[in-house]
Amino acid sequence: MVSPEDSTTYSLTVTDTCGNWQIKDDIIVDVGKVHGSIMSSGVKAYEGCKNTSFTFYLPTELTYDYTINYTIGGSATMISDFDSISSSVIIPAGMLTATVDIESIYDSTAEGSENVILTIIPSNNDTLCPHTFTSSIEILNVDPISVEAIGDTLMCNFDVLISSIASGGYGPISYNWSSNAGNASNVFVKPTYTATYTITVFDSCQTSVASDSVIIEVDCEYLFHIPNTFTPNGDGINEVFNAKWKGMKTYKMHIFNRWGDLIFTTDNPELGWDGRANEGERPSEQEVYVYIFETTDFLDIPHEYVGKIILIR
Repeated sequence: MVSPEDSTTYSLTVTDTCGNWQIKDDIIVDVGKVHGSIMSSGVKAYEGCKNTSFTFYLPTELTYDYTINYTIGGSATMISDFDSISSSVIIPAGMLTATVDIESIYDSTAEGSENVILTIIPSNNDTLCPHTFTSSIEILNVDPISVEAIGDTLMCNFDVLISSIASGGYGPISYNWSSNAGNASNVFVKPTYTATYTITVFDSCQTSVASDSVIIEVDCEYLFHIPNTFTPNGDGINEVFNAKWKGMKTYKMHIFNRWGDLIFTTDNPELGWDGRANEGERPSEQEVYVYIFETTDFLDIPHEYVGKIILIR
């Protein structure tokens, strides 16, 4: 049994035991040049982030290392868009495949989609697979990552939602808030003093990073002021009775007439009494009325205020 690497002529000579008769004949074993095929991984490359590859195939295993030569083309530029590659690949003996990696490079230029094309061109004596094989991969840009932090506010002793909106990069995007606030895009915080929270985001390749901050101002001062007169007469001035406050967490207001009847109540601090009774069906008379305010501050301390309000028409 023979396994020639190239086309070879083998001669057979037969001689009798006396050496008088001799027969000779030749046999030619024609070895065609094995030609490989090529296919991309199908995975798109992203500049400076995600790589891809070409895989070369042989139709059958060989007993020797096999070199496949190819041309390199396409709109992407070697060295500036992807790392340098050779123009040949070796498939080791006993193997059917070999891989050429395409490692993309971030060049900070928005060039749109580019491609790399590899072409195997058979030699003239390739009788087994006399075909040209071509395959391509796509290299895409990755937009720089950006993030906006949202949630600047004034608070005291309660949870506050701070959030972020990120764009760009190659996902998934990772989030990290300072002060161990969390690693999600939106988190709740409850600082005891004025604090700055910084969100840092980076893409899956960690080559693009951005950050932004929010300020949570802590102010636990509590103030509550109640007027003693209001004039709901339709002139647009001092039409509604309500308190003015700072640092209030919960609120209730009750209004009673001089006989002790409840004529108005609300737990909405933005909704004052407009001087009407019976659920707004009729205007109340010019009179002295009794109010009760029940509130809590941001430290959950309760407060109650009882007094008189004069309605003037």
